[in-house]
Amino acid sequence: MRRKVMAYNDDKKKLFYDFFQTFKENYFPCFPEPFKSKIPVSARYTLMCLYSYMNHQGEAFPSMRTLSKITGYTLKTVHASIDILEQKGIISIKKHHRYNCYLIKDFSPSLLAFIWIPKDIFDYYISPLAKITLCSLVWLKPAGDEIIIKTTKELAEFMNLSSKTVRKALEELYYKDYISFYSAGRIKFPKLLWKF
Repeated sequence: MRRKVMAYNDDKKKLFYDFFQTFKENYFPCFPEPFKSKIPVSARYTLMCLYSYMNHQGEAFPSMRTLSKITGYTLKTVHASIDILEQKGIISIKKHHRYNCYLIKDFSPSLLAFIWIPKDIFDYYISPLAKITLCSLVWLKPAGDEIIIKTTKELAEFMNLSSKTVRKALEELYYKDYISFYSAGRIKFPKLLWKF
């Protein structure tokens, strides 16, 4: 029985690292070393919002005001975030009728199955950092409603943030009941508004 449990845990560990590698290759596909590039939380959250509007060609058409309203950022912050994403080569911008068209670079339709962001998450009363962390956790969730994370450091490495920053986000998610820790390193999602 013990051998079976060990094999099960090894499978989970392999699954985690497979997801980790896929995420590294796909989340910012234009970077050879995506996690070495420092992108502020505001730019990541704006990108997350663009992903939620994306069609199957990798195009998103929200106005700056829409992005500002959804993210809760000022227009100035949204502009700055879009500029960062464009400078880093993650998106390109072209004029399209009344609003800009944001193109996610090196986009592959298969990414939609992996990097899927429900619009519901923008209605959650949690900080942008907590939302990014929640989405990252859900992407790492292999099946069922739990995920095994060994350490905060492991998750911080996955997200390219400091352990302290990720710990703060996890605490917020925990206190607002979006996640629960029911044993060491095991996280459940009791309040998700969407299903896979």
